[in-house]
Amino acid sequence: GGQLLGWVSQTPADDLPLFFIDIGQDDREWASAQSFADLLDAFNIPHEWYLFQGEHNDTYWRAHLEQYLLWYSQEWQVRSILQ
Repeated sequence: GGQLLGWVSQTPADDLPLFFIDIGQDDREWASAQSFADLLDAFNIPHEWYLFQGEHNDTYWRAHLEQYLLWYSQEWQVRSILQ
């Protein structure tokens, strides 16, 4: 948390990255993901946070692959529309 506060205070708001966080309810790391999302909320850092069914395995990732690809490529899609 302290490192995040320092980083945020030194970064102009327009330069903050966007974060996409998702995790399965049965993933053993869900509490860490929730804590990270809570920190981002506390510092008003833009992010998307999803808690889905499942755990950290191939089935989970395959089920959400399309969502990841669309999210990561959204800037490319906007650029191609504007060109």
